[in-house]
Amino acid sequence: MYGVTKNPENGDITITGENFECPRSELNAAEEDCSKIRVRFTNKFGDEIYMDGHKTSEDKIKCPIPKYPSPETLDVDITMNDQDYTNNGVTFGYIDPYILGVSPRLVSSRGTTKLRLDGYGFVQMEDDKTLVDFMSDNAGLQCSGGVCTRTYRVENENVAEVETYVQDNVLKPSGVNIGYDAFTVNMMDPAGNFAKNDIDLWYYRDPVFNSLSSSFAYANEHKPIMVNTNFFWGEGNQLERVRKHGNFTCRFTGDSGKQMFEAGVMETSPIGMYKQDTLPD
Repeated sequence: MYGVTKNPENGDITITGENFECPRSELNAAEEDCSKIRVRFTNKFGDEIYMDGHKTSEDKIKCPIPKYPSPETLDVDITMNDQDYTNNGVTFGYIDPYILGVSPRLVSSRGTTKLRLDGYGFVQMEDDKTLVDFMSDNAGLQCSGGVCTRTYRVENENVAEVETYVQDNVLKPSGVNIGYDAFTVNMMDPAGNFAKNDIDLWYYRDPVFNSLSSSFAYANEHKPIMVNTNFFWGEGNQLERVRKHGNFTCRFTGDSGKQMFEAGVMETSPIGMYKQDTLPD
């Protein structure tokens, strides 16, 4: 369940479940006494908000949405007797999504990169409400005849993930391919608008790894390895952009399938030329 921050329209929510049985009336045992239904909203700090609930059918209870000052996900529990509350893991999210950071900033031209979106107010909702669109120069990029739009998946209220597109399928409104120009991802707000941000992303041309400086290392030896690489400088990749936003990781895979990862850095051969005019290779 979800609603907008501060609930400006004073709406209601309907909770669906089973065994919504009110206790018998003290005045007439043949009738139910549903006057003690309460709905409890609990935030991550343990603060609680209580609202009166109303049984509208055998499996539904309706209550007003409490006003809440910030985007957050709250636990929701109900009681039929004003004493014993459910504990079924049902949540209600107050929506006000905004992106503060995106990583990585460099996107593979093959469209295999998954973007991590950091921000606040993220709540998992229906697919048609958890959308980001891809924009360049404040205009929607085009994919397969429509705006490039993806459904994001929420990890928690501060982190979400979204897939990217194959570079060849991404066009500017003019019909020209995005190439290696900057673009942004923008998250849809409760009103159906996409909140713009200025966090630029770029496609990069996949480097080609040609050779290794060594083909072995002794057991337990910490040995640096130079990977001769064609970075395609000036042909899709820009040094300052890659140096600022690149994230190099070397993966070692054994015959058993076990993998190890080590961080890598750009260098020049011979080592030490990187601070001069020679480009990393």
